[in-house]
Amino acid sequence: MYWKQVKLTLLLALGVLAPAPLSAVRAEEGKRAEKQQGLCAVAEQAMQEAIRVRGLKSKGPVPCVVSSRAEIEQFLRTTIKDKLPPHKLQAEQLVYRAVGLIPDDYNYTEGLIELYLSQIGGYYDPEKKHFVMADWMPSELQEVVAVHELTHALQDQYINLEQLLDPKNDNGDELLAYSALVEGDATLTILDSQHRRTAQPSSEASQDLPQVPTALKAILFFPYTHGLKFAQELLEHGGYKRINQALRDPPHSSREILHPAEYLSNTQVRQIPRLEELDGVSDGYSPEYSDTLGEFSIKALLDTDASGSVTSAQCAAGWVGDRIGVFPVQNKERLISWLTRWESAADAQQFFKAYKKLLEARYGKKISVSRIQLTPIKALELSIKGSSVSIRFYITQ
Repeated sequence: MYWKQVKLTLLLALGVLAPAPLSAVRAEEGKRAEKQQGLCAVAEQAMQEAIRVRGLKSKGPVPCVVSSRAEIEQFLRTTIKDKLPPHKLQAEQLVYRAVGLIPDDYNYTEGLIELYLSQIGGYYDPEKKHFVMADWMPSELQEVVAVHELTHALQDQYINLEQLLDPKNDNGDELLAYSALVEGDATLTILDSQHRRTAQPSSEASQDLPQVPTALKAILFFPYTHGLKFAQELLEHGGYKRINQALRDPPHSSREILHPAEYLSNTQVRQIPRLEELDGVSDGYSPEYSDTLGEFSIKALLDTDASGSVTSAQCAAGWVGDRIGVFPVQNKERLISWLTRWESAADAQQFFKAYKKLLEARYGKKISVSRIQLTPIKALELSIKGSSVSIRFYITQ
């Protein structure tokens, strides 16, 4: 995984990053060089192990550097600032709050940063083509982290990871599927490596994250948990050569990750609505932001209400497409329009009822097809027509 926690602003306030005397700097540089040499020796061994397991030849060296918590947090914040399209995280926060994936008062951007920082052990940087090891990693996890991240380095030498995982992609479900393929492959490489040496398989990611909303936590760990299952399925249908083939021709939805038989047989169904089909466009407005949530995010959303007779997995499995759009503020109100498509009218009705029930339990209001005020600043309209469900949120600004 990529991230681990520290508050850089707090360190600055305490003067921890204040300039040190020259003698102290030289002593610290010596310690750092010694630590880097040791950790990067682990990285060299890990690269050879990743090459052996994956059966891919390295096309060139992958430099190794060691970074502190503060340096890694700075990298993370700089990446968010420079790589993400402007206002993308703010728009995602609006969407996730509206549909109910996160509470209405949850700070999505800071929550993501803290989550990533709490989990990081090292990362592969596809722009600089180097591997970064966190300098606080305990010795028993160093090789695990290195094998995982250097598998990403091998992937990047055969496909373009930056292009595949481009954050400018306006289909978040597709990006989730790509991430699941990439992370599932790397996680499988770890397990395969440890199994061959009869060691107990380990996992990089800890799911003990009580501060993170349940649905968001499930989405963030999806690439590792379900990605691993997907990679194992591919392995059974052609070994690592089949995984290599998938890297060149990846799955395009979380539905394919959840149901690998559809991907393997090329029978997946996708009917993503066009932007012009969203409510709001017909009124002459263009969305400022749009996204596709996908089967797994809908499952994670419905999982927040465990009282239903139909499981969230059964309900979400009928998904064939969705699009959600965030529209400009008009008359002090912002429209967020979500159009979902389902395999059949029965599937649409099942989702309609499950989502309506979830909202009624969460807000304590009886919901009909007419507009209802859920909170002082959040109103809702639901409608269903055939195999489509349309949901409109109105957010007072």
